[in-house]
Amino acid sequence: MSNPIIRTGWIVLCCAFLLNACTKPDQQADLPPVGKSTETELVTISLQGRITDQQAAPVAGAVVRSGNHVTTTDINGNYRFSSIRVKPNSGLVEVSGNGFFREYKGFEVMPETEHYVRMQLEPLNSGIRFASVSGGSFTLPSGSGVEFGPDAMAEAANGQQYAGTVQAYAFSKDADEPGFYGVIPGSKGRDLQNKSVSIQFISAVVTELTGEAGQQLQLKTGKAATVRFPIPATRQTNMAGAISLWYYDPISTEWKEEGQGYREGKFYIAMGPQFSTWAVGTSLPASPLKASVTDITGEAFSFARIQLYTADGKQLLGSPVHTNNKGDLLM
Repeated sequence: MSNPIIRTGWIVLCCAFLLNACTKPDQQADLPPVGKSTETELVTISLQGRITDQQAAPVAGAVVRSGNHVTTTDINGNYRFSSIRVKPNSGLVEVSGNGFFREYKGFEVMPETEHYVRMQLEPLNSGIRFASVSGGSFTLPSGSGVEFGPDAMAEAANGQQYAGTVQAYAFSKDADEPGFYGVIPGSKGRDLQNKSVSIQFISAVVTELTGEAGQQLQLKTGKAATVRFPIPATRQTNMAGAISLWYYDPISTEWKEEGQGYREGKFYIAMGPQFSTWAVGTSLPASPLKASVTDITGEAFSFARIQLYTADGKQLLGSPVHTNNKGDLLM
C-alpha cells in the first residue's frame, strides 16, 4: 500500500448502520467450515453487518458464514454473530443467496471487539450450459470471458471426475467500474516468493460452476481455464505487456500469485488453474495500517466506513472497511 490517504466523509452516515443491526440469534448448520482450526488457536469476537444487492436493496434470507458459525439475514439484510470463535489474524465472511453469486470478504481480526462487514452481492446472469467432456466458453458483454477445456471438471466435494452437463455463470469488472471493490474479497496477498503484499487490481473475473444435481464443480487437478480480463479504458495506453495473475484463497483469506497474464489488445489473457475469483494486478510491499477514529470530543466512531486512496486522491486502495465498536481500524 503506497502513500495512502484516508477519506472519512461517510462516517456520520455509516454510524447509523449500528441502529439497524439485526438481533437474530446465531444458527448452526451442517455446512463444512472454510478451513480448520483447533479451539486453542481461535479468539473471540462479535460480528455484524448488512447484505445488499447492487442497487443497495437488502437481501433477506442470505446464508452468512464466518468460521464454523452460520446465520441468515433478516428482512433488512442484517446479520449478527455474538461471541464467536475465529482465527486470530484474519476473519472471513462468506455469503450465498438465491439468485446471487457466492461472495467472500476478509477482515482483520481484533480480539474481544465487535466487527462490522457489509457486502454487496452480484446477481447471477443467464449463464451457459455445456458438456463437460467437450468443454465450453463463456463470453461476457465486456468482451472478457472464460474458456474451459474438455474433461476439465471435478466435483468440489470429493474431487471426482465429472462428466455431465455444466451450468456456468460468470461476471467481470474492471477497477474503474463502480462497485468493483464491493465484490473484491480484500487486497492483501502472497506473491510467488510467499512475501506479504498489497495488490492494486486492474480487473477481476468471477465464475460459478454447478452440475446437473446442483453440486458445486471445480477444475480438475492438472487442468486450467483460459481467462480473459478487461483492461480499463483509462489505463490502456500505459499497461505493461505482462501482469501478475492472482486467485483468492478463502482458507488463508489472501490472494495467491499464480503466474502471469499477457496482454492481447484490450485484454490480459491468463491460464487459471484454480476454481476461484481470479484477478490481475500489480503488487506492493504490504504496509499494515492501524488507526482510531473519534469525533472532536474524543468519542469513538463505531462502525465508521473508511476508504483509502492514493496520495493524489485518484485511485482507490482496496475495499472500504469499517472501524470496530471501539472506533479502531486495522488493515
